[in-house]
Amino acid sequence: MKISGIKGKPSLLGLGILGILIFCMLCAPACAHYSYEGFPLDTIRSGTGEVYVSCGDNAGLQGTSYQSNTFVTKFTNVPTGDVEWAELKVGVWGGSTSRVGRAEANLDGYSLFNETLRANSTVLSNNVDCSGSGIYLIHYNCTNLINQYGINGDGNITATVTTTPGSPALDGRVYGAVLIVAYNNGSSSQYWINQGNLNLHKNVTSGGTYYPDLDANITRFNGAVNTSLGNATLTVGYFAGDSSQKDYLYFNPPDASGSPYNLSNFNWDLNGNWGQKLDGDNVANGTCDTLGFTTKNFDLHAFDVTVTNSSNYVVFWRGHGNNNNETEIYDPAWPAVNPNTESYVSPFLAVLKITP
Repeated sequence: MKISGIKGKPSLLGLGILGILIFCMLCAPACAHYSYEGFPLDTIRSGTGEVYVSCGDNAGLQGTSYQSNTFVTKFTNVPTGDVEWAELKVGVWGGSTSRVGRAEANLDGYSLFNETLRANSTVLSNNVDCSGSGIYLIHYNCTNLINQYGINGDGNITATVTTTPGSPALDGRVYGAVLIVAYNNGSSSQYWINQGNLNLHKNVTSGGTYYPDLDANITRFNGAVNTSLGNATLTVGYFAGDSSQKDYLYFNPPDASGSPYNLSNFNWDLNGNWGQKLDGDNVANGTCDTLGFTTKNFDLHAFDVTVTNSSNYVVFWRGHGNNNNETEIYDPAWPAVNPNTESYVSPFLAVLKITP
């Protein structure tokens, strides 16, 4: 196509259009919201006030692979007044980066989203991130929906998620949904909401590309802490955790070579004094604190923690080395597993709340 202006010279408009086309061509792969190793957890919102975090009354990978699935969970005691920010986070298992489908959700019948799920593609919207072999996190702002409609106004809100396979069909089972509401009730409480879609994994070749193991990552809650507040709670969410495989979570371990803070040290002393070791040796164990049943491949846990005056952080580890002679965490070939490590696990949420 020839773009020309007066006297055969390129027009400014033509050059602008051409520039946009070239820019889009160059950035298309980078702009896609897909990465095999995923996205580290970063602070997407922080402030003063209270935070509601819940998976409702249902969670855990369920449904039928490669068919349409409907997942329903009911949130209770949802704050519906003075809401400053609210978001619904939904996890969907794709099964492969080559598989395609759609996911839509509503809150008490009010449509929230209808998204295309196609990993490693520019069709993914800004509301969708995908990691690994198709671990989708759909995060959608519902502040106006709660504020304007108040839903039923009784604090009970039902989320319905429906997945539809394309061709080739994605798995389509739903991990679960988490509703987060930040609201102002006049308190001096502080909060940080960190989100990502991290794929901690063993050595693997995917799509013809080799990825060496990714064992650990840190997420930080930067900023000064109100020292007059005395209680702190950390809430973490995972996709793809397995109850039969160990993983580790540390809050504020010291910056030392022998500490789990050192992300290249997978043989730290498990009995050492490395900050606060949370939930023993198996955090992503397929459970949710508020539910009395197994939530397969989905976790939402809350822990009481002790914070410092500023710059608090969490370290996620997918496992631990067996002995000092290893050069990396041992992972046998599929379908065998090493029970001392998660082959794959995806932290997606970390919320720190500090209250009076």
